[in-house]
Amino acid sequence: MAVMDKVETNEQKVYEEYIDPAELIIEYGKNPQYGAIPLYYTISEIVAETGITFDEAVKIATQYSGVLGNPAWVNYYGDSTVYSLSNYNFGAWRVPVLYAAYKTVNRKYFTKKKNRLYSATWGVEKNTESKQTVVSEFQTIYHSYRIMDTDFIWGQGVMNDVPRPSRSDAVLPFHLFILPASLSWNS
Repeated sequence: MAVMDKVETNEQKVYEEYIDPAELIIEYGKNPQYGAIPLYYTISEIVAETGITFDEAVKIATQYSGVLGNPAWVNYYGDSTVYSLSNYNFGAWRVPVLYAAYKTVNRKYFTKKKNRLYSATWGVEKNTESKQTVVSEFQTIYHSYRIMDTDFIWGQGVMNDVPRPSRSDAVLPFHLFILPASLSWNS
């Protein structure tokens, strides 16, 4: 069984959504570093989230013409080129999007002077009698959405709403559970 953590935006409550374990791409182990799952968006949902232009939407629609239940764009001559765009409503066409997340270790540098911490220049360590650089390491989850078979990526950045077992640890939003074979629904 596999689930993905999601955050309800209005009330900021975390809930888990079932995902197909056969489609989950995840590093094997107790503490995976990366994971991904294919999702299916309509072209109108992608336009609403990203603000892409009409020409970019046409390019995406052309690529997924005739697949995933989308109708094929074919003109009267059997040519597969886009013919009379105004006659097609491709906003409801489905497009596969890969949602991916990975874990990395970030560092913050602080300068300690007389028992006070001040932020310091990243990567610079200056240790003297009066100053000492303190390096704080913490795990961060980054995520992004990518339309499959294209170079179009959006929503890339730090994932803020992640479970943290401790202050410096972070957990991916994907969880894979192995149920015992003796589990029976009739018991």
